[in-house]
Amino acid sequence: MNRRKLHISQWCLLGLAAVLTVGGLLTAVGSTWARYRAETKETLLFSAREPKGIYLGQVRLAEDDKTRLFDDQAQGTWESVNGKAQLDFAVANGTLPSDVAEEDQQFRIRLVGSPGIWEGAQTAEIQLMVPKKTDASQYDTYEAAVTKIEPQSPMYDQFGDGWVFTFHDKLGDELTWNLVGGRFSCYEMRLVLENEMLTEASLLQLQVIG
Repeated sequence: MNRRKLHISQWCLLGLAAVLTVGGLLTAVGSTWARYRAETKETLLFSAREPKGIYLGQVRLAEDDKTRLFDDQAQGTWESVNGKAQLDFAVANGTLPSDVAEEDQQFRIRLVGSPGIWEGAQTAEIQLMVPKKTDASQYDTYEAAVTKIEPQSPMYDQFGDGWVFTFHDKLGDELTWNLVGGRFSCYEMRLVLENEMLTEASLLQLQVIG
């Protein structure tokens, strides 16, 4: 498949407002994109099943160091920054000017972790950072809430034993973001986690859920 690129205008980060809605905790599973292994610090692309009309990738600078491009074929990697692991990614509603969703698309971000990620799961330090709509150089930061995957649940059937990490507003509702239809819409996001919480058997899976 040819790499598909799309120019991102400045309003990509400034023109989109986060929509807050109530989301079920252990329901539909969307795209599984990034898996983090502490011993190799690599990100593996697998089970690329984004919800229809939603694309997961990265934003990068073109060769002119000015033009920002969305690349849905890019595989992000965890980087070590100030003793923490950091992953940058982007979610968009299309890859070409002629190939964007006509209707608004809503999505949520979740992580699924293996049982051996750390000792004392309720003290996880995983943050989701999203540029503010009024100033893309500033971030809204959300701390992950942790829920154990219970046997006989839909999540357990797909992933087995482990934990699900979700992000919520101050009222406790799971955060949902809106991609405006009829034109290119994109959110750039960043995940930050403590290296110390991970073991050699660690496994994190990034999900985009429509």
